[in-house]
Amino acid sequence: MSTLWVTQYNGLNQPTNISAAPGQPTHLFVTEKTGTVQRFTVQPDGAVNTPNLYLDVSSRTESDGEAGLLSLIFSPHFAKDGYVFITYSDLQHDLVLARLQAIDRRGHVYPAATRLSLSTMHTIITINHRLESNHWGGSLAFGADGYLYMGTGDGGGAGDSTDSSRHITIMRGKVLRLDVLHSCAHRNYCVPKSNPYIKQHAPLVWLFGLRNPWKLNFDPRTHRLWIGDVGQDAYEEVDVIAPTPKLRDLGWPCREGFHSYNSQRCAGRHMQNPLFEIPHPTSEALTGGVIVPTTYPSRAGDYVAGDYVLGKIFWYDPRTRALTSEQLVPENTGGPVAFDVDGLGRVWTVTYSGSLVELQSSPS
Repeated sequence: MSTLWVTQYNGLNQPTNISAAPGQPTHLFVTEKTGTVQRFTVQPDGAVNTPNLYLDVSSRTESDGEAGLLSLIFSPHFAKDGYVFITYSDLQHDLVLARLQAIDRRGHVYPAATRLSLSTMHTIITINHRLESNHWGGSLAFGADGYLYMGTGDGGGAGDSTDSSRHITIMRGKVLRLDVLHSCAHRNYCVPKSNPYIKQHAPLVWLFGLRNPWKLNFDPRTHRLWIGDVGQDAYEEVDVIAPTPKLRDLGWPCREGFHSYNSQRCAGRHMQNPLFEIPHPTSEALTGGVIVPTTYPSRAGDYVAGDYVLGKIFWYDPRTRALTSEQLVPENTGGPVAFDVDGLGRVWTVTYSGSLVELQSSPS
C-alpha cells in the first residue's frame, strides 16, 4: 500500500507534540520546544491558516538538551471545564505536569479562547530530573477511565545512569496514572484507588521499566495503551498494555526490546514482552504514534509511528504483524516526532524540522 502525506505548513520551531481539542474539529495545537504552543485553523481540504500563539510558557521553561515544553492535552470534558494540561522542564531542570484553563475576561469557562493566560496555571506534580539533560518522556494521554496517563523518562544518561526505571518509588522511567479532573487533600489531583502500588509508597505509578516513553496513545476501540519507548544501543520497542495489565514491568534496563541489556538489573523481575521491536539501523529513534481510524479504510487499525533520526514513517499491522516503512523527510534533518487524529478523523504528524503534515489518503 502507498500513502500520500501532504505538508500543510512549514515554519514551526522544534515542535514536540500535536493535539486536537474535543469538539473543535477545525483546530490543531502544536507545542514547540522552547515553550510556545501554536493554534492552527484547518480548512475542509486540510489547508491551514497561519497559526496564532495559544500559550507561551517560555519564561518558565528550560530547554537545553532534550528538555523543553514536551506535551499538551485537553480534558475529555474540555467544553465544560476548559482544562488544558502540559508537561515541561522548569528552570530548576525538573519535569512538571501543570494545568491551565481556557476562560474569558470574566473568569468563565470559554473553550473557544484563542490564547491561554498564565494566571490560570497550577502545578500538579514536579519530578526531580536534575542530573542529566535527556530522557524526559512527558507524553500525556487520557484513558477511557477518565484518568490521565503520563510517561516519564528514566532520568537520562546512558543505560539508566540514575537506576530509576526499575524502582517503583522513583517516578522516572514510568507511566503514571492520575485523576487530574478532581482535587484531593489540598492537591490538584487525586490518586485513583485502583492504582497498584499505593501500599508500596508509589501511589501514582501504573507501569515501570521504561527508558524514554516519548509518546503514549490509546486505541479508542480496544482501550489498549500503545507506548513508543526509544531504545538505547540496538533496538527500538513498542509496548501495548491491556486496560488492566497482568504484568507492569516493561523490562528496562534489564533488557532492551526482547534482548538482554544489563543482567545485573534483572533479579526478581517478572516482565511483559514488547509487542514488537525494530533493530538498529532500520530504526534509530522510534517516537511513537497513533492507531489509524476508519477514515482511512486500507490502513484502519494499523499503528503509524515515526523515526526522528531517520525521517521515516513506520506502519505496523496488528493483524498480520507486518511492519513496513516509508521515507517522509531526509535522514538526520528532523523527522516525525508526534502524531494525532483530529475531530474529523484525519491523521497528522509534525516533524522536528518544523513541518505540519497531513495523511490525505492511503490507496490500496
